[in-house]
Amino acid sequence: MHVKDERRSRIGPVAALLAIAVLSAAGVAAVAIAGSAGKRITIPAQSRGTAIARCQRGTTAVAGGFAAPAFNPRDSGPAAARLVSKLIGKRKVASKAFNFARQPAKFVSLAYCVRKRRGLTVRSNKAFLGPQSPGSVIARCRKGTRVVGGGFGTQGFSNRKGPRVITLTSRRVGSRQWRVEGLNLGGDGSSNGARPGTLIAYAYCQKHPPRLVAKSKRAKVPVAHVKTLEAKCPRGSRAYSGGFDGNIKLTADPSASGAITSKRVDQGRAWLLSALNTSDTSPAHVTAYAYCRS
Repeated sequence: MHVKDERRSRIGPVAALLAIAVLSAAGVAAVAIAGSAGKRITIPAQSRGTAIARCQRGTTAVAGGFAAPAFNPRDSGPAAARLVSKLIGKRKVASKAFNFARQPAKFVSLAYCVRKRRGLTVRSNKAFLGPQSPGSVIARCRKGTRVVGGGFGTQGFSNRKGPRVITLTSRRVGSRQWRVEGLNLGGDGSSNGARPGTLIAYAYCQKHPPRLVAKSKRAKVPVAHVKTLEAKCPRGSRAYSGGFDGNIKLTADPSASGAITSKRVDQGRAWLLSALNTSDTSPAHVTAYAYCRS
């Protein structure tokens, strides 16, 4: 499997995981393919924005992706950090982002569509994260249904007062569960006004789903680098949906990778992930997932 290393301008010293983790949550490109829809918006400096990708009539959205073209980790560059990626209704994928930069930034939501499929439902679950704390949550499909994709989200994001919840992992677990992991970067754990945050997992469930085979690709991400990799489906199959794992490690020398691109590529055969190492001292790891329809 081809893995491409993309060197970016080096990020300066970081006092804590907070600073880089916020910047890590944006994408760099968006390429539409057959069976997909995209919506591009421009988000003003220091503002939030929502991009809604809409599938054509007669089709159903079953998965989503995101990207922030021209994302640049330097203070002078665009930095639209994705906060939410979820299905709304039958044909739409809503992706929300906050632009941390002092200039406008582009942001793209992607929807992956199939011919109208009955019985697709969305299940959700949430967890509360204290200031400067990690957390995880699992959305579980009902018995008799299986998870075919998933998404993530947060509520009440505020760059000034907090909370500031960033999702670092969003992936399928078993046949009925979608797992989301993240960090609340708001506050220092003791300051007045530090607020707990909400981490949300969404599971897209089907009663008579297609048979899906999970393929993954794991890679090491050097300090202050971006790693781009693809989880590729077997020949003759296509990526029905995808996910990512930032491999959060909270030790004396913490590390994690933040997804900056998550999308379908190679005419639908693979799921591409670009991720930034959020630590300025230690290598990190990242895993891309493709859930393939045979």
